[in-house]
Amino acid sequence: MGEGKWNRRAGYFLNNVAFRRQFLLDHPIPTELSLYRGNCLIHAHTLLQQGECIWRQPQARASHAPPNGLWHF
Repeated sequence: MGEGKWNRRAGYFLNNVAFRRQFLLDHPIPTELSLYRGNCLIHAHTLLQQGECIWRQPQARASHAPPNGLWHF
C-alpha cells in the first residue's frame, strides 16, 4: 500500500490521536509514570521500539465534548 497523504511519524500528541480499541488494550498508554506530561512520548517510543508505525492522516477529523469550565484547563 502506498503512503499517499499518510506520513510516518516518530510521535504523537495525546489530544490529537486515535487508536483502535484492541490496539490500545494490547499497548496501553503508561499512566504510572511520575510525569505530568510526556506519557505519549514514552508510549510512542515504546511503540516504535516494538516495530509499530505511527501514521499521520491530515484529513482525519474528530470531535469531543467542550471543556467543562475553567477548571478543565
